[in-house]
Amino acid sequence: MELSPIEVRVLGCLIEKELTVPDTYPMTINAILTAANQSTNRFPVVEFSTPDITAALTQLKIEHRLVRVLPSGAGSRVDKYRHVLEERLNLSRPEKSVLSILALRGPQTVSEIKARTQRMHDFSDLAGVEQVINRLCDPTVLADSEEPTDARDMGMLRSASTTGAVTTLPDGYVRPWPGPLVVRLNRQPGQNEPRIMHLLGGAIDELTLARDLSSQSHSTSAPTGSASLLTDRVAALEAEVQNLKISLEQLRQDLGA
Repeated sequence: MELSPIEVRVLGCLIEKELTVPDTYPMTINAILTAANQSTNRFPVVEFSTPDITAALTQLKIEHRLVRVLPSGAGSRVDKYRHVLEERLNLSRPEKSVLSILALRGPQTVSEIKARTQRMHDFSDLAGVEQVINRLCDPTVLADSEEPTDARDMGMLRSASTTGAVTTLPDGYVRPWPGPLVVRLNRQPGQNEPRIMHLLGGAIDELTLARDLSSQSHSTSAPTGSASLLTDRVAALEAEVQNLKISLEQLRQDLGA
């Protein structure tokens, strides 16, 4: 699987909005465009066009089989799109949350992932995040039997043991992805912790990636203390505004306005 940057962004947006604003999911092309181009909770910030999003959705649907279209009708005047990660990759909700935040914001530490996935899945501690990262690094690692999933009830994921202590797989079960979906990057000079990065776009050139991230850090000043808290609150409010814009756009198109 080697997705283009725009395909990664679109897939990340579909996962994010499914888990944070399910009432507006599946999404129209205009709603996906708004989500992809929002200026908060995204790195890098981009300005894709409607044809860009349409082409990316076509590739995700036909070539990668990660997206499905719901044709207009039955109360909707426009086509809507949803991802099918449960069917294609057998990912649980926590796994989708981690993959989405990496797709939308690039390399992050474990603590950053925990904080930024809170609205998608509220991890109780850093160890829970580590467990999910370990599984995304190795599809043979099993999950906790109590972990929430959107597909377990349909028999698509691991089945829990009677003791609840471990999770067993059906005979012959293999997750349908042969290698890691994320990778632990080498710790760079000046970093206190290593970063985690998705592999949806294929292999990573760590030198190029480190240079890009360094350029980003020099172009923005890192807030501290109360300023950092205020920045986080403003970012959360801006994300809520973006979600409201998406909801209004979906409603407008469904009503044919």
